[in-house]
Amino acid sequence: MNNSKLSSIIEFPKVNVQSQSQINPQIQWNNKFRLLEIRKELKYTQNKAKNMINSLNHYLPPNRKGLSQAFQKIDNREKISEKEKIGDLKKEKEILQNMELSFEIIVEDNKHKSVTEENAQDNFYRHYQKLDKITQQNKFFQVQESAFTSILDQAQKLSILPCKIGLIKQKGNEEDLRINSMMYGDLYAKVLSEGLKRLSSVQNFYLQGNRITNKGSGDLLKTISRKAKILQLQQNSIGRIGCEHIAASLSEKEFKSRIEVLNLENNKLGDISVGLILDALQTNKSLKKMNLSKNYLTDKSGEKLASILQNEYLQELYLHWNQIKANGGALVFAALFSNEELKVLDFSCNSLGLGGSCVEQICAFLGKNIELKHLDLSNNYFNQEQSVKVAEALEKNQSIYGFHFSGNCGYVDSRGFLIVEDEKNYDLTGVHIKQRINGCKVLNQNYHTNQRDKDIQDCCWICQGWSEQEITWIQDKSGEGLPDPIFIHFNFENYRACYFGKQQGPEYIYKRMVPPFYLQYFFTLEESQNYDHSLEERITPNPEIGNKINNVLLFDNTLIDVDLQFINKINVKKSEQIIDCYYSPVISILPRTRDPKYILAAKKKKRIKWSFPISLMYKWKPDDEEIYKKCFEVDWENCKIPQKIKKQEDQDQVKEFLRSKYKHIKDTYKYFASQNPIQDIWCIQNTPWLELVSLMNVIDSKVKDADINLKWTATISGGEKGNPRNPERGISRHQLMEALVRISEEKYILKYQRCNTFIEAIKLFWEENLEQIFVEKYNSQKWRTERYWNEECDYCLKNYKKIIDYVYKKFAKQKVKPGQPPFMCLDELIRIVSLAGLTEDEHFGSTVCYFAFNLSMMTQIDELQSDRIFQMSQVEFYEALARIAEEASLPVGPGVYEENYEWTWEKRKEQILGYKIEGLILKIFDTVCDAGFKSQYPKITKSFFVKIDDSDEYEN
Repeated sequence: MNNSKLSSIIEFPKVNVQSQSQINPQIQWNNKFRLLEIRKELKYTQNKAKNMINSLNHYLPPNRKGLSQAFQKIDNREKISEKEKIGDLKKEKEILQNMELSFEIIVEDNKHKSVTEENAQDNFYRHYQKLDKITQQNKFFQVQESAFTSILDQAQKLSILPCKIGLIKQKGNEEDLRINSMMYGDLYAKVLSEGLKRLSSVQNFYLQGNRITNKGSGDLLKTISRKAKILQLQQNSIGRIGCEHIAASLSEKEFKSRIEVLNLENNKLGDISVGLILDALQTNKSLKKMNLSKNYLTDKSGEKLASILQNEYLQELYLHWNQIKANGGALVFAALFSNEELKVLDFSCNSLGLGGSCVEQICAFLGKNIELKHLDLSNNYFNQEQSVKVAEALEKNQSIYGFHFSGNCGYVDSRGFLIVEDEKNYDLTGVHIKQRINGCKVLNQNYHTNQRDKDIQDCCWICQGWSEQEITWIQDKSGEGLPDPIFIHFNFENYRACYFGKQQGPEYIYKRMVPPFYLQYFFTLEESQNYDHSLEERITPNPEIGNKINNVLLFDNTLIDVDLQFINKINVKKSEQIIDCYYSPVISILPRTRDPKYILAAKKKKRIKWSFPISLMYKWKPDDEEIYKKCFEVDWENCKIPQKIKKQEDQDQVKEFLRSKYKHIKDTYKYFASQNPIQDIWCIQNTPWLELVSLMNVIDSKVKDADINLKWTATISGGEKGNPRNPERGISRHQLMEALVRISEEKYILKYQRCNTFIEAIKLFWEENLEQIFVEKYNSQKWRTERYWNEECDYCLKNYKKIIDYVYKKFAKQKVKPGQPPFMCLDELIRIVSLAGLTEDEHFGSTVCYFAFNLSMMTQIDELQSDRIFQMSQVEFYEALARIAEEASLPVGPGVYEENYEWTWEKRKEQILGYKIEGLILKIFDTVCDAGFKSQYPKITKSFFVKIDDSDEYEN
């Protein structure tokens, strides 16, 4: 049967594939089964041909007559078969009409499948399983491919594994595409490009770190750059082709650009490629934030950067880690003079301090611009002179809330001022791990401070999330005292006094920006210190040792020690924002605002009678009977006298006798141990020992040198092995008593036989040989009382304390372990003396440093188990300087004697110790202190001891 007959029975409507919602049910049904009917017709035709062949083979006779009969049979059979076929088709038509009422088939890509829903990933996987069928459907029905099909089909063509590439996700915003640091590469960039052609909703592209190169950026950026609002492409290599597509979308020639954020950091583009984008920005009005960090930009880009800044549409510009020098920087900052739109500028890690000077333009910008809120000029090779100019200009600017200057000369303090120091002191070790500024957002970093900080550095209110705190003192409620004047002391500023200013009423309010940590503070009223008693939740025990806060700086630059059992404390949380999304500050305090200056009414200075408790030396704890008792018990426990004396009664008597003489024995030991230590281990070595034996006058015709040497050997042998504090070649403190007992036995029991017991021998030995040597001759406390602990020495040390503290801080670190308080070792003290040139003086002995160090150390109860005897504290350092000054006998400062006064050694020795201390400090200031410190220290023109004028007797 021919096709016309079939058509007369079943007519197929013309196919016109529309969306699922627009198709008429009857047409929809016929469209879906048209392919099935064609397949049935083809099968029918094939079967008919086969049947004809089989009939011919079956009926074909051997002669012509038989052939005619055979054809007649075939014709009859064909008519019967055709009638049967027509009947079958009528039945199929009825069946199809019934089926049409029961179900329908939908083309897969006409189904709505969201890329962002809970089942999106499962749908994507099932879509992949029947991709071939879907492709045939789309081709036959002329249906546009969905995003699923485009992604999978492109991956199949490129012979790569199918991947969701950030488009298919269970949750999130359909406008965002986030595939940061996935390292997909160029092939997947093409797959992504195909998928994005079907998704018009995506506007924000976060494609950081995906190995997109010049090859893969072409198709991708051509697709997305025209509809993107946020384009994050940092840490790729998009090359010139990628820049051309971005530039085309920014130029706004064919359509209006939508890009608001463009991040091309670390694409290594260079001046030429970036120049394409900068040229396109000349007419752009949409871009608000641009990051061109780490792109090898040089001064060649300076002119184009300046040009785009004159358009006043850009709000944030990041140029971190490029190669822009002074010439390019001058162009940029000159363009910013009148710019009223830029709020954030990151110029860190360039070379603005080299290749000329742009400091004049920077200073002019800081003086004129009032719109910039966040500026980073870190690590730009600014020298000290340039930094001073920047600091002076910045002081007048109160619109920049976050300023960064680390890696140059100076640091930013807690109020936002740039404090310039010696350029040798700045630290570059943290440049690679330093967190970068991010607009005006608070960075996700912990702010570490100590319990008490001194001049905290590199402060940024924005990045570190500082908070505005208002602290109130209510008269007669917060505490006793008249709050006029009233000062507050914060721990993050080393408890430096801050003046409230003149205020009216019973409430005195102080506002201050503070870092996020445990804020501790107290108040000064009427020259006494106190804490706020009114708020119990803010009261905490004083964390300082002994409830004493040392070296508190008052308003008149005097230092005092504050005794307070309690202080105030606030747990300051990190602020969420300092500047809001509209770049407006949410705090009332302006950066670089100083406290009001307190001017004290003129009055006669009160002369305070000097006493040891108000001196710098008061921390030095002298020996007392309790210390002697504890030291003796430790030394007796460690020596071998109990093993030497067998009788308990004799042993007890010897112990009590030695206890009564222990003070003199200890002082004598300390003197002779100071002559020649083993490195920094104090002990009496052989040479000092022989000198002591000679002074004892114990060697005679019966007691020989060999006998004494045997006692020496017996004493130092058998000690604790492996303890470096107990050397094998010298007598330690606990062994000197044992050596004296052994010598008394040798002389008075064994040789002269004048005694029978140890107690008799040691008493006789003390009376005849030791008393005249040991008693008072080596008493180091006598020098302190007579020479050092007095008003002149104390006031001299206080006057030059800043110099002394600077030297101590500079050197006291060689053997300090992390977490330990600073201390000075013997080698560091010797180093200071050497740098000062004292060893070149013929009158200055080689052992002065040994004696100065050891005699200045406070007594330690157990010298075998503690390293404290090798660790000099600051108060001990004061005394060590005084002992060195005593021996050096340098002339006092200018003004005490006439200018041409002839200084002989005898006259130098006759000076009071205070004069000598000043002479030594001035020598150390000239030879040991760095140039930066000396440049900031007030010029010394006359001695501290020059009598003051009558006008100086009054305070202002």
